[in-house]
Amino acid sequence: MQQSTQSAKNPPVYNQREVIAALEAANFTKKQQDGLLNALDTVTSNLVTNEYLDLKIANLRAELFRMMFIQTGVQVGLIVALIKLL
Repeated sequence: MQQSTQSAKNPPVYNQREVIAALEAANFTKKQQDGLLNALDTVTSNLVTNEYLDLKIANLRAELFRMMFIQTGVQVGLIVALIKLL
């Protein structure tokens, strides 16, 4: 059996042994099995978990809050500077 293209960082989201057993039961050749597993690896390689998405959203919210805080500080500073000029 050809080695999977999945890395340790992105393990398959399906049980390869079960897939191979099902393909063998359906009389798929070794070449067909390899091709299908490679296609599955390609399709599933960019999938992410809900936990990962939740973490990314939390990080984006924190960054947005930080930028809004800085923007407010700059606006207050500009207003104070303009008032002092008048």
